[in-house]
Amino acid sequence: MVEPSFSSSCSIVGILAVWFLDADLFALDQSVSTVFPEFAKYPEHSPTFRQCMRHQSSLKGHGSWGGVGNVWFDHVVFIGIETLNPTAKQKYSGDCFKLVGRAMQLLTGEPEFSNPVQPRLIFFSLERATAAHQPENGGRD
Repeated sequence: MVEPSFSSSCSIVGILAVWFLDADLFALDQSVSTVFPEFAKYPEHSPTFRQCMRHQSSLKGHGSWGGVGNVWFDHVVFIGIETLNPTAKQKYSGDCFKLVGRAMQLLTGEPEFSNPVQPRLIFFSLERATAAHQPENGGRD
């Protein structure tokens, strides 16, 4: 019998985010508008990656609008951006991790995944994240 698993994508997104941070593809205190330029028009409503990872983005829901599987997820969030008020207050939500997952999809150049847990995304993301930021000598300093 298969038991349902809840919020498993948050763990995967968290692991991938560490790889992306290590590869300097984004920083925790950067606004998500660095990946989603349309969010820059509303800086007071655009959460940072840290706020998303700490459930402080004020997004509500879990997999709303198809989550990362929806290639238009960031656009759906943007439609309601004026309702977002990122703060220090935590409120559990899976959608904030989905937004980070969507950002990572765009950063890898592979936006069309139906599930962020797919092994192809994990390995492709790690490969792209590390290869893009290796010193020319082929290893880390």
